[in-house]
Amino acid sequence: MGFFDDVRENVAYRLKRKAKDTISDKVTDSVSKGVKKVVSKDSSPKCPKCRKKFEGEPKFCPSCGAKLVKTCKDCNADYPLSTKFCEHCGKPLR
Repeated sequence: MGFFDDVRENVAYRLKRKAKDTISDKVTDSVSKGVKKVVSKDSSPKCPKCRKKFEGEPKFCPSCGAKLVKTCKDCNADYPLSTKFCEHCGKPLR
């Protein structure tokens, strides 16, 4: 191995170690403070306005009526809120 390969490996190792130490410190801090973190494994979508769960891909929230889709300004196609680009024309959705 050359000099630059050694440097690259050293930097990669240090970055991984720092990330691991940072995560470990955060877990230790939260445990020492008695903070419990609840990780939700439920991936059901929620309304961005009222935070109620809904089934499928409705255009409007069944609880509060908030719009749950983005509409492409160029071709008028509707997409879920998580979509970033139109599948038909490729324009960014805002």
